[in-house]
Amino acid sequence: MISVIIAAIDGSGFGKKALAAAIDLAGKYQAQLVIVTVMPDGKIPMELYEYVRTESLYAGEVTELLLNQAKGMAEKAGVSNIELVASEGDPAAAILRAAEKHKADLIVMGGRGLGTIGELLLGSVSQKVMHLATAPCMIVR
Repeated sequence: MISVIIAAIDGSGFGKKALAAAIDLAGKYQAQLVIVTVMPDGKIPMELYEYVRTESLYAGEVTELLLNQAKGMAEKAGVSNIELVASEGDPAAAILRAAEKHKADLIVMGGRGLGTIGELLLGSVSQKVMHLATAPCMIVR
């Protein structure tokens, strides 16, 4: 039985697809949906700079915007048990902490996010989470 689903989002296309999959599963299983977003070291990823500049947002506001949009999508789909988690620092570590804290039955995340070229060389967040998580992981592409 799936009762708690972690959906890790970052504003990327794959993150949006992962959120949609997590919302669908949460609805089908009537599971709690924990939506997690992480700003690496409190810094806005370069891929979001243009969006942030045009909207005149700060890092905290970007996090809030991403989480509120995700919550709205989940509510529109009929999911009512939703928790929002904003974190800073290492994304993989933050996702793993959220999964442990909420006793997640499933972690859903995009296959490629907004990471830098350095992350590609070291391994993506999804790969790190998949290898270190105690809960099953669903990678959405």
